[in-house]
Amino acid sequence: GNGRGLLNYVRATFQTLSSFQSIHLSLGDDKPKELFSLTIANANQYGNDAYISPFSDVQDAQFEVVKIKKGNYWQLSKLGISLFLKNIHKHPLVEISSNNVFELKVPIGTAFHLDGESLRTTEEYIKINIHSKNLIIIV
Repeated sequence: GNGRGLLNYVRATFQTLSSFQSIHLSLGDDKPKELFSLTIANANQYGNDAYISPFSDVQDAQFEVVKIKKGNYWQLSKLGISLFLKNIHKHPLVEISSNNVFELKVPIGTAFHLDGESLRTTEEYIKINIHSKNLIIIV
Protein backbone atom coordinates (compact mmCIF):
# COMPACT_ATOMS: atom_id res chain seq x y z
CA GLY A 1 0.00 0.00 0.00
CA ASN A 2 0.97 3.65 0.28
CA GLY A 3 2.32 3.25 3.81
CA ARG A 4 -0.43 5.29 5.45
CA GLY A 5 -3.50 3.05 5.46
CA LEU A 6 -5.42 1.70 8.47
CA LEU A 7 -3.27 -1.42 8.98
CA ASN A 8 -0.07 0.60 8.91
CA TYR A 9 -1.52 2.99 11.48
CA VAL A 10 -2.49 0.05 13.70
CA ARG A 11 0.96 -1.55 13.39
CA ALA A 12 2.71 1.77 14.09
CA THR A 13 0.41 2.42 17.07
CA PHE A 14 1.28 -0.86 18.78
CA GLN A 15 5.00 -0.32 18.17
CA THR A 16 4.75 3.20 19.58
CA LEU A 17 2.63 2.34 22.63
CA SER A 18 5.28 0.00 23.99
CA SER A 19 7.82 2.84 24.30
CA PHE A 20 5.43 5.76 24.66
CA GLN A 21 6.04 8.52 27.20
CA SER A 22 3.16 10.73 28.24
CA ILE A 23 3.45 14.51 28.16
CA HIS A 24 3.39 16.81 31.19
CA LEU A 25 1.85 20.22 30.68
CA SER A 26 -0.08 23.01 32.32
CA LEU A 27 -3.02 24.57 30.52
CA GLY A 28 -3.67 28.18 31.45
CA ASP A 29 -3.37 28.44 35.25
CA ASP A 30 -4.11 24.78 35.96
CA LYS A 31 -1.65 22.61 37.83
CA PRO A 32 0.46 20.35 35.61
CA LYS A 33 -1.25 17.26 34.26
CA GLU A 34 -0.13 14.19 32.41
CA LEU A 35 -1.76 13.47 29.05
CA PHE A 36 -1.36 10.75 26.45
CA SER A 37 -1.52 13.40 23.73
CA LEU A 38 -2.67 16.90 22.90
CA THR A 39 -3.65 17.88 19.37
CA ILE A 40 -4.42 21.40 18.14
CA ALA A 41 -6.48 20.92 14.98
CA ASN A 42 -7.85 23.30 12.41
CA ALA A 43 -8.74 20.55 9.93
CA ASN A 44 -10.67 17.45 10.91
CA GLN A 45 -8.27 14.68 9.94
CA TYR A 46 -4.64 13.66 10.00
CA GLY A 47 -4.97 12.32 6.46
CA ASN A 48 -6.07 8.95 5.10
CA ASP A 49 -9.39 9.01 6.94
CA ALA A 50 -7.99 9.25 10.49
CA TYR A 51 -10.38 11.79 12.00
CA ILE A 52 -8.76 13.34 15.09
CA SER A 53 -11.25 16.20 15.32
CA PRO A 54 -14.50 15.34 13.53
CA PHE A 55 -16.06 18.79 14.03
CA SER A 56 -13.15 20.98 12.94
CA ASP A 57 -14.00 23.40 10.18
CA VAL A 58 -11.12 25.30 8.58
CA GLN A 59 -13.44 28.23 7.88
CA ASP A 60 -14.84 28.88 11.38
CA ALA A 61 -11.86 30.88 12.77
CA GLN A 62 -11.60 28.39 15.65
CA PHE A 63 -9.31 25.47 16.27
CA GLU A 64 -10.09 22.40 18.30
CA VAL A 65 -7.97 21.25 21.22
CA VAL A 66 -8.15 17.47 21.51
CA LYS A 67 -6.92 16.22 24.91
CA ILE A 68 -6.41 12.49 25.30
CA LYS A 69 -5.94 11.26 28.86
CA LYS A 70 -3.69 8.37 29.76
CA GLY A 71 -5.33 4.98 29.43
CA ASN A 72 -4.55 1.31 29.25
CA TYR A 73 -3.61 -0.60 26.12
CA TRP A 74 -7.19 -1.71 25.46
CA GLN A 75 -8.67 1.79 25.83
CA LEU A 76 -6.02 3.27 23.55
CA SER A 77 -6.57 0.54 20.95
CA LYS A 78 -10.29 1.34 20.89
CA LEU A 79 -9.39 5.01 20.63
CA GLY A 80 -7.26 4.27 17.55
CA ILE A 81 -10.20 2.54 15.90
CA SER A 82 -12.49 5.46 16.76
CA LEU A 83 -10.19 7.76 14.72
CA PHE A 84 -11.35 5.93 11.60
CA LEU A 85 -15.01 5.73 12.66
CA LYS A 86 -15.13 9.54 13.12
CA ASN A 87 -16.34 9.19 16.70
CA ILE A 88 -13.25 9.93 18.76
CA HIS A 89 -15.22 12.68 20.52
CA LYS A 90 -17.35 9.96 22.20
CA HIS A 91 -14.36 8.12 23.69
CA PRO A 92 -14.15 8.42 27.52
CA LEU A 93 -10.46 9.45 27.45
CA VAL A 94 -11.09 12.32 25.02
CA GLU A 95 -12.03 15.92 25.71
CA ILE A 96 -12.43 18.40 22.82
CA SER A 97 -12.86 22.15 23.12
CA SER A 98 -13.04 24.94 20.52
CA ASN A 99 -10.76 27.94 20.99
CA ASN A 100 -9.25 30.85 19.15
CA VAL A 101 -6.46 31.32 21.71
CA PHE A 102 -4.80 28.58 23.72
CA GLU A 103 -1.91 28.78 26.17
CA LEU A 104 0.13 25.99 27.65
CA LYS A 105 3.34 25.44 29.56
CA VAL A 106 5.39 22.40 28.61
CA PRO A 107 8.96 21.30 29.42
CA ILE A 108 11.55 22.50 26.88
CA GLY A 109 12.53 19.66 24.59
CA THR A 110 9.06 18.08 24.46
CA ALA A 111 8.51 16.31 21.13
CA PHE A 112 5.73 17.57 18.87
CA HIS A 113 4.59 17.38 15.26
CA LEU A 114 3.76 20.35 13.08
CA ASP A 115 2.21 19.47 9.71
CA GLY A 116 3.86 16.06 9.86
CA GLU A 117 7.31 17.35 10.77
CA SER A 118 8.84 16.07 14.05
CA LEU A 119 10.18 18.89 16.22
CA ARG A 120 11.01 19.65 19.87
CA THR A 121 9.83 22.64 21.90
CA THR A 122 12.36 25.40 22.49
CA GLU A 123 10.12 27.56 24.73
CA GLU A 124 8.40 26.69 27.98
CA TYR A 125 5.33 28.87 27.41
CA ILE A 126 3.44 28.39 24.18
CA LYS A 127 0.57 30.55 23.00
CA ILE A 128 -1.41 29.53 19.95
CA ASN A 129 -3.92 31.78 18.29
CA ILE A 130 -5.70 31.81 14.98
CA HIS A 131 -5.43 34.71 12.57
CA SER A 132 -8.68 34.43 10.67
CA LYS A 133 -7.76 37.27 8.30
CA ASN A 134 -4.74 35.23 7.15
CA LEU A 135 -6.77 32.14 6.38
CA ILE A 136 -7.49 31.82 2.67
CA ILE A 137 -9.91 29.10 1.68
CA ILE A 138 -9.80 27.93 -1.93
CA VAL A 139 -12.93 26.07 -2.95
